[in-house]
Amino acid sequence: MTKAAFIFPGQGTQVPGMGQILYENVRSVRKYFDEAGEMLGHDLIPIMREGPEELLNEGQHCQPALYIHQFALAMLQKERLAASHTELRLAFGLSLGELTALAVAGVYDFATGLQLAHRRGILMQEASEQHPGGMLALLGASPDEVRQVCEQTGAEMANFNTPSQIVLAGTVESLREAEKLARSLSFSRVIPLKVAGASHCSLLGEARRKFHDYLGGLRFKEPEFPVIQNVEATETTNPEKIKKNLEAQLTSPVLWCQSMQRAAALGFMDFYECGVGKTLRGMARQIDPQLQVFPVSEADFIPKMSESPR
Repeated sequence: MTKAAFIFPGQGTQVPGMGQILYENVRSVRKYFDEAGEMLGHDLIPIMREGPEELLNEGQHCQPALYIHQFALAMLQKERLAASHTELRLAFGLSLGELTALAVAGVYDFATGLQLAHRRGILMQEASEQHPGGMLALLGASPDEVRQVCEQTGAEMANFNTPSQIVLAGTVESLREAEKLARSLSFSRVIPLKVAGASHCSLLGEARRKFHDYLGGLRFKEPEFPVIQNVEATETTNPEKIKKNLEAQLTSPVLWCQSMQRAAALGFMDFYECGVGKTLRGMARQIDPQLQVFPVSEADFIPKMSESPR
């Protein structure tokens, strides 16, 4: 069988209306949305479908919303691949997307992953309120040049998205100084990101400690196939190591570029991006033009609408 990999985007890709086609027309995955509404104790589905955007963007809403949406798409795409004799043999995700990858690989069930996404979202939201910060994308420079900016300003490298795109995180003041310095140097673009707070940096230290305690009460299993985790950009199968990496991810850089390169080194050239938009596809083109990323969207399953709603 042909082998393929699933990849999942992170927070920031959420939009009002996500999941509506699936929920209203695809009976086989509607159960995930219904189960989520019951488990979380609030009506997440209307927020996903109607917004408002400000409410959907809150961590306690957007992270479980993305997880549900990605998981449902992955289950449908997995069925489609099996029918075409293509086997899912690898999964990984950017930041929040890693939770979905682990669920799809069988490390934990859908419900456990949902609770993880919800708890993670709350902790990150609390951190952003207690320690205001932000994120800044720097394009067209080497890691060494970005590192110099960090050393002079106190900002931290948070995401290695492509060979020439690195995202910084930090306090409002450190990012203000980083932006000023970067604009005076050779970077092709300097883009302040519209995010609620900083991620993958030391400002989430307390959130990491609380997440560690939460993870300690959960039972993880070995994945059915390897999952490349953000903090090391290597495939991981040991359940306890997976937990440690999930915890560390909150304060460590996301090695997305290196993760894609690792997947390519393992012989994977075809990737299915399960989520909203085509963010990871655009990054892949900059990482290695030979990598093929196929976006998986709700519209792909319109033929399944013969499974009319109850």
